[in-house]
Amino acid sequence: MEPAVPRRTLAAVSALAALANFDRSSVRLGIRRDLGARAFRINCTTQCAVVGGDADALIDGFGRLLRARSLENFAVRHNASGELWRLRGHQITLAHHASQFRTWAEFRQFALALRAFGTNQLEAAHLDGLSPADFDDALRNFSSAVDAAAMNVSIWWPCGLGAGRNLTATFARMPRLDSLFFPGGDGGALNLTLIGATMDAARASHPDALAWVSLQSLTQDELDEALAALRKPSWRRVVDGVVWGPHTRLPLHKFAAALPDGYLLRQYPDICHSTEAQYGLRAWDHAWAFTHGRSSVNPSPAFFAHVMQQTAAAVGASAQHVGVGAYSEGIADDVNKAVWSALALERTRAVDDILEEYARFHFGGAAATAGAAVALAGLERSWEGAALGNAHVGPNLARWQRVERAVGGAAAVDAGVGGWRLQAHIRRAYSDAHTQARYACEAAALAAARTALAPAGGRSPAARIADARAAVGAAAACTSAGVAGGWRQRVVALTAALNSSVGGEVLLSQLPDLGMSLLDTPLTDAPFYAAALARAATLADAAAQQRAITALDGWDDAGPGGTYDALGDLSHASRRVVMPADGGASDPARYHTPSVGGYRRNASERVASQRVAFVLYDSNLTLAWDRLRPDADYVLRLLFHDPFHPAADRAPITIVAGGGTVLLPPYSPTPTEVVKFALPRSETATGTLLVTCAQKPGGGGSGRGCGIAEVWLAVKS
Repeated sequence: MEPAVPRRTLAAVSALAALANFDRSSVRLGIRRDLGARAFRINCTTQCAVVGGDADALIDGFGRLLRARSLENFAVRHNASGELWRLRGHQITLAHHASQFRTWAEFRQFALALRAFGTNQLEAAHLDGLSPADFDDALRNFSSAVDAAAMNVSIWWPCGLGAGRNLTATFARMPRLDSLFFPGGDGGALNLTLIGATMDAARASHPDALAWVSLQSLTQDELDEALAALRKPSWRRVVDGVVWGPHTRLPLHKFAAALPDGYLLRQYPDICHSTEAQYGLRAWDHAWAFTHGRSSVNPSPAFFAHVMQQTAAAVGASAQHVGVGAYSEGIADDVNKAVWSALALERTRAVDDILEEYARFHFGGAAATAGAAVALAGLERSWEGAALGNAHVGPNLARWQRVERAVGGAAAVDAGVGGWRLQAHIRRAYSDAHTQARYACEAAALAAARTALAPAGGRSPAARIADARAAVGAAAACTSAGVAGGWRQRVVALTAALNSSVGGEVLLSQLPDLGMSLLDTPLTDAPFYAAALARAATLADAAAQQRAITALDGWDDAGPGGTYDALGDLSHASRRVVMPADGGASDPARYHTPSVGGYRRNASERVASQRVAFVLYDSNLTLAWDRLRPDADYVLRLLFHDPFHPAADRAPITIVAGGGTVLLPPYSPTPTEVVKFALPRSETATGTLLVTCAQKPGGGGSGRGCGIAEVWLAVKS
């Protein structure tokens, strides 16, 4: 006799149905043990039936049913072998609210929506901001809400959190607790005594709770020590699993191989940040980096589908690896959450189909019919390659505008039709279009200024400076000029709508103003030129003014036979930085692949000086030149910049030419420092040159180093 469906499962199914406005009574539900654990069947003929091999699989199947485009003859046969991973979790932050959202009702809806896409664990993080009075209630309410959605309950718990509290009583108030995650190196330091005491308190009421630890931001020596400690019985008695996540200095396949036998392994991927992150975009144009920073609405379905396939291949079918509990700092990565969960549940699903389900489930049928899924994918393509040359931005805004009209127009979207998710993604499309148009406007103003500075027609330096100042001054109006200004107004309106519907601090925990403080960041050297030209205009004589023009406009001139490259510029980096043969496709976490990054910390400095090519950990940054003159002597100049960390974290670097000449012994350059080397002719005698930057091996922290912003190779006069 088949077991009855548990009340808890029926309650979760009913809550999911209510969220989707679906008549649950129209579906027959059942459990058949012979299907096997984690298997489900869906069959819709005259009536839909969902059967699971166990209770959790039944819920997975019902969520899959709710996401279907049409139930006519809909059928799915899913077995555990069709999964990538059995654990499909996401971290949520309590940095601003005890319920992450402004109300617990909103959080419960959010949890259910993730459950519909296959998520089966939520992990609360950043509890240190909770008041002592809210601490226990927040954990109890979080546990209750996640348990009601039939998901595992986990807590990110830095050692020492809750010091002075009766943790045994705290955990006992939680109806469910499946695991605690103790971060080691990124947000916490491991202390076995504290881990043991905390787990004793947790296991008093939740005896099956697991203890996870991470080994992040460690040097190689520290990592070796930590792995050695994990082999000891004292650690094995307390700790069940180890987490691989951001700032882990070994790639996943090497980390898994180094992990002592007997421990579970879980991934902790950063799916919310676009730069300065584990899966930061390797070649993200400065226009997007300057206007979004680390955090933004960042649907990256194709990229993360590729990451998932790469990481699945890295760990193979190991029983040691149980799955994922993804890192997050808000809900702007909601599409990424859905993709990670849905693909982890069903490894063969097409990403486009998941996006179609996402659009229909969250935005509604009208938006989905109008092409919202294609528009979601278009947001990812809008950030590929150079911003000025990207041909997807404009057409993708047009797609979102069609979606906007389909649900009733801008006023309806602002009023909440389609929900906060629709508002957030439409806002991203308008922001992209505004930034691209403003960038083109600012670039045109700067180009006009540089043309005006050219010594044509016998004009005096003073006249050229005056004309250039007038030209470059037009850049200041670009943010509100023409069509870009209208798009900016729509961004402002949608920002207000999001603050009303869900809250900026909820959507983007680390950037609660939703990036409005970054939206108008200058994208060219126009401010730098304006300031320099203003100073030049005050000089007393024509000779001094001419020298000022030469110094300003000749910065990127390496002279006859020379080359200049701004390595933070995608086109320059692609021709100068040596990349792996596959362009880094097999290395999405960039352990061996150079990256481009950097923010605009100071608008009065040149863009190129604040963008760098860099590498991680023990990999090298190699620059290559060809077509050089074998009979010439060359001088190399490098401008360093490290946009991510203060000087105290900067590891010494060594610069070596391809022929073995040590150009720079171990040295820690300061930002914007220019270092000059005279190259021996032997290094360029073949008409080629390789120059490699290597940081001291074995370092920890984020691993970022060898930040080179600009490089000049000049023929020695």
